[in-house]
Amino acid sequence: MLQKIPINGTAKQICFGLITLLIYVSMGFSRNYVAFLCHQLDQPDSKIHLNNDEKTWIASGSALLGPIGCIASGFLTDVIGRRSCILIMFVPFIISWAMISVATSYQIIFVALVISGGASGIGQSITPYVSEISTAKYRGLLLALVDVTLNFGVIISSFLMYFFKWNIVAIIFTVMSFVSLFLTFILPESPVWLYSKGKKDQAIEVLVALRSKSRNELEDEIIDMELALEAIDKKEGGMMKKCFLAWRQFLIVNLLSFLITLAGPLIFLSYTVLIIDELKTPYDGSTLAVIYSIAGFCGSFLTPFFMHNFKRKVALTVSAGGMTISMLGVSLYEFFYLESEYKPCAWIVPTLLCAYNILENMAVFPLSFVIGGELFPLEVRGTLQGFFGCLAWISWAVSLKYYLNVMFYFGIRTMLWCLTVACALIVLFAIFILPETHGKTLNEIQEEYFSKKKKKSDCTI
Repeated sequence: MLQKIPINGTAKQICFGLITLLIYVSMGFSRNYVAFLCHQLDQPDSKIHLNNDEKTWIASGSALLGPIGCIASGFLTDVIGRRSCILIMFVPFIISWAMISVATSYQIIFVALVISGGASGIGQSITPYVSEISTAKYRGLLLALVDVTLNFGVIISSFLMYFFKWNIVAIIFTVMSFVSLFLTFILPESPVWLYSKGKKDQAIEVLVALRSKSRNELEDEIIDMELALEAIDKKEGGMMKKCFLAWRQFLIVNLLSFLITLAGPLIFLSYTVLIIDELKTPYDGSTLAVIYSIAGFCGSFLTPFFMHNFKRKVALTVSAGGMTISMLGVSLYEFFYLESEYKPCAWIVPTLLCAYNILENMAVFPLSFVIGGELFPLEVRGTLQGFFGCLAWISWAVSLKYYLNVMFYFGIRTMLWCLTVACALIVLFAIFILPETHGKTLNEIQEEYFSKKKKKSDCTI
């Protein structure tokens, strides 16, 4: 079937990458949906009403089952294959949106969002798949599109929730999830995964069809797959021991994810309307939430440019540095004028928040997805990605549940200063810790960690 698709190898990479990334569109639906859902349920005509504690559970509910989904996807992608795991993921998405569309109580909505979080957790299998069907030239570009598709889902959710009731939007999302599921059936299995399972002839056949080239033209890439597999295979022990051998990569990826969680992108995404209302701007919270999501979507279009043309360290430093300046501006403004009846240049805060979202989507948030797919070794890539996703989802759930309590109990000013410091820490991480992977093959990246002749200058932690 793959051979019959009448397009060249580059077009196939992009086409299959985009189909795979439809999963992130679905994840974008659920992430922004909650911000408007809580606002709609606060309206007098709503049949379901939430207190502050229920709002935090609704927001964090989508992250509760995520860790289990991540661990499951990690093992499944290494055992049954990348493509099969992606197909499985859409089932809980469809179930969760169908449940929300007929929900009559807070409990049903909460359970549905928990199921949705489990589906998003399984979605951690995406980045290894995209990495493995891509060449080194286009890998950064395709992985950068993770953020574009995620924000595309966010902006669709924002517009639909602005004009329609939450249960109608859930019906629309159910239908869209079905469409995404059907499109996923045309994806090929990862040739790298097939090769790692000893199905070398099948892997080469898929690779030839995927690149639209002859086997002789792909000899270098085939050798690269073999070397990547041998790098970790030479180490004695089972899968878990081989996972431990990659402890430095695992530490780097999780530290970056933790700092990004502290910097607040998910907090603003889930509580946009609530935070804007707390800042006491003279503008409508729902309208600013839509503008905020548009800003993030626009910022995500800069991601492919930054990830394809600039080194990882440069992209992360510029992105996090801009976030730090933006959040510092918001913190200083609110320090002086939060309780003031007269707010001079009231447009400053919404503008800086939009700038924060644009800059965050340029490189900071995308790199949290990309870096694991590049650093983790081939044979245990899915497993490590699953464990990484598990820890990431736990930190997201905790931050969504308790970061807002910081705002409730200590005030919005304290929360803003915490976000500012976290953004600054990401800048330091980019300068002193982040390894450079831009333009390197997956085998070259692995050799830096497993070769006995590693160059000290290439090792950053």
